[in-house]
Amino acid sequence: MGKHILANLDPNKQKITIISREESNATFPSSMTVKKTDYSHSSLVSALSGNDILIITLALTTPPDQETKLIAAAAEAGVKYVMPNMWGIDLIYNTDLHRDLAGTDGRLKINKQITDSGMKWMSLTCGFWYEYSLSNGTDMYGFDFQKKTVRFYDDGNTKMNTSTWELSGEAVGKVLQLPIQSSGGGDGPSLKDFENRAIRISSFLISQKDMFESVKRVTGTQDKDWKIEYVSSEKIYKERSKSMAEKGFNVPDWAALLYARLFFQDDAGYFEKRLGLDNDVLGLEKEDLDTCTKKAIDRVKKGETRV
Repeated sequence: MGKHILANLDPNKQKITIISREESNATFPSSMTVKKTDYSHSSLVSALSGNDILIITLALTTPPDQETKLIAAAAEAGVKYVMPNMWGIDLIYNTDLHRDLAGTDGRLKINKQITDSGMKWMSLTCGFWYEYSLSNGTDMYGFDFQKKTVRFYDDGNTKMNTSTWELSGEAVGKVLQLPIQSSGGGDGPSLKDFENRAIRISSFLISQKDMFESVKRVTGTQDKDWKIEYVSSEKIYKERSKSMAEKGFNVPDWAALLYARLFFQDDAGYFEKRLGLDNDVLGLEKEDLDTCTKKAIDRVKKGETRV
């Protein structure tokens, strides 16, 4: 996600500082400042000083206190806004997901830490990432391109909002180009409009059956070329929940139960219906479904998939 955000920022207009671990070998454009840190409080405060907004993009396996350390340091450094490590499904406003996805209520505590520290938060509700979810096997959007298998949850017609990495990065870039406050008179959105709420975007409102039609167009295949299976979303959710209870947290089980839960027949993944979208307000570009589907299939061919 980080690289797609960086691609939509302008070093000529924005001072961009990358906070990187001391042992990291990652490289970044010369137009951006890179500050190495050992994640001690003092080193984080030093790295964050002089910046207006902190954008946090951390891996799922990162220790939980890493984010709280960053936020505490940001407050001391005088940062005004924080985009916490909250990318994807609606974990702010959907209380049913808090109930069914153990540990996700911690996201609300993170937002409270930000506001209690005198800062403002913004997050990005974009659904699951399309090209990532389509290319990473049957436990996600149901497709195994190497085995030509598709697994539909329930009847395969449950609609949900999903977004590409590119649109997600574009949305963040557009928000950070807004004036801090509107001067009034209907002159467009401002950063203030997005304070303490989720930015809501979507590339496509789509079902697995819709995805399959796109996949067949891109690959030139027909139903008969695929092994088609149907599974109960609730059954998968319960099985993987039990597995995690026995084995402890692990990414494969977590990913499987997470996707299965969003395919329940309660519109959990259809956040557009409940919350509306900011696509038009931000002037986000329309995307072509088949082009994005091809990108996902190309990821499989290049061996770029991972959970």
